[in-house]
Amino acid sequence: MTGRRLPYFLILIPLSFLLYANTLGSSFIFDDSLYITENPLIRELENFRNLSGVRYVGLLSFALNYSVGGYEPLGYHVVSILIHGVNGILVYLFVSALLGSTSFSKYEEGFSGGTALAFGAALLFLVHPVQTQAVSYIAQRFVSLVTLFYLLTALLYIYSRRSTGMSKVIIYMVALVSALLAYKTKEISFTLPAALFVIEFGFLKGAGTAKRSILLILPFIVLSAIIPIETLMYDGGSVSDLSQGEMDAIRADKLKDLTELSPYSYLMTQFRVVVTYLRLLILPINQVLDYDFPRYDSFATPQVFLSFILLASIFGLGLYLFIRFRRSVDGKWGDRSKCALLLFSTGILWFFITVSIESSVIPIKDHIFEHRVYLPSIGFAMAAVVLIYVAGNYLSGTFAKVSAPWKYFWSILICVALALSASTVLRNRVWANNMTMWTDVVAKMPNNGRAHYNIAREYIFSEDYVRAKRHLLRTVELIPDHTVARNNLGNVYLVNGDIENARIQYEAALSANTYNYRAHYNLGLVYERLGRINEAHNMYSEALRLNPEFAEARQKIFEIERYYDR
Repeated sequence: MTGRRLPYFLILIPLSFLLYANTLGSSFIFDDSLYITENPLIRELENFRNLSGVRYVGLLSFALNYSVGGYEPLGYHVVSILIHGVNGILVYLFVSALLGSTSFSKYEEGFSGGTALAFGAALLFLVHPVQTQAVSYIAQRFVSLVTLFYLLTALLYIYSRRSTGMSKVIIYMVALVSALLAYKTKEISFTLPAALFVIEFGFLKGAGTAKRSILLILPFIVLSAIIPIETLMYDGGSVSDLSQGEMDAIRADKLKDLTELSPYSYLMTQFRVVVTYLRLLILPINQVLDYDFPRYDSFATPQVFLSFILLASIFGLGLYLFIRFRRSVDGKWGDRSKCALLLFSTGILWFFITVSIESSVIPIKDHIFEHRVYLPSIGFAMAAVVLIYVAGNYLSGTFAKVSAPWKYFWSILICVALALSASTVLRNRVWANNMTMWTDVVAKMPNNGRAHYNIAREYIFSEDYVRAKRHLLRTVELIPDHTVARNNLGNVYLVNGDIENARIQYEAALSANTYNYRAHYNLGLVYERLGRINEAHNMYSEALRLNPEFAEARQKIFEIERYYDR
């Protein structure tokens, strides 16, 4: 078996680097600053002696990157691409292990049967352009890394169930360690025991009684409790190098966002979001970093109701086929179509299980992000490769032939993979830097206030205040209470000598968020220019109170108290 698998191991990782080669020169983007460039935690490996935190492993990987190459993006990209390639191999091994657990394994001759389906699923997963956000966007390594441990755990669990003696115990214990690493990487790994249930009762139940099967999965359930426990008990301090005032401002904004979105509204919105994920997997066009997705508040809304019907139908089909054909594991298949249908149904169930944490009743500020479909896309790849197999059989005219269907199978698979690969390479061009990314977002989502704000920041950095002003005005038009945009717009007015409009924007920024210490400081500058010294002193004092390490505010207070008679 190892000899037949060796060519696949040689293909998948180089293919991953080939697809993502044009991102190796890309810079840090968006939240990369929060987790990497402005994160003091990763600068010292000694900080990781404290094992607390549900994203410990992901942050540790950034720290290891930093210890080798500092803030050079190349090293981070190389590791992320390598993880994606390894995940492709794990998908292949995982599907092979599933099919090897049934009598379908007798068809695994060269490029036929289970081996072909396993490689097809791995290939579709690896080359799909929807994965670019999880791979090219360095901060989303949490997703690709948790997928690695998630798949590894599932694979080791299957191996342990098929082993005997001491090796069975050892592999099982390693699977538990892998599960722990998954739980310490990202919260979506909480669904891992549910995935193991599907594997156990769909492919492995013949190896023991139902009670014994449940007992084998129980340790994984108990271990998963670390996620809610650490989420509730561990504050984690400041992830990035921010002052207390900045952290208070961020918390105030997040609290406001979450109080405005109820669990019910979030669930209604997620029915539409999951349909969008499926659309992206089937037809990956118009991809965008920030979708500015509409919110839905009623199940009676036609878009929500129809989305629910569609999702319920797909899930119902998957569940029916899973229950219908899982019993065949204990007996003889009769033909390969039954095993293919079991793999198809397992893919559907995998998709819904793994998407459930971020698309349920737990409100998250951003309704949709493409990286959230990275782990669920494995289920899609499993189901899709079966459909390609069925299409090959249809074109050959019969399920009875052994070799003819595979000719069509490979032809269809290669055509689809080439199209997806081309889309991935083209999509990766957008990830070059913040400007190219946010320009792409604005072009596709012209009413996205956050995109206009981020483009404005890039223009401010390059001192192009004319274009910056235009995008900032659009930002506050779309998001009137965007406190940081208001503050930056005030800065642009101040640079241009427009004191009155600067004052208006700083006051608006503070109305939106009183924790914005920079707006307090900047308003102090305006008051000082207007000769309102006492008010300026008050603003500087408040800025220093919110951020005791704000040296500029401290200096201004010193100057006023020294040179003015107050």
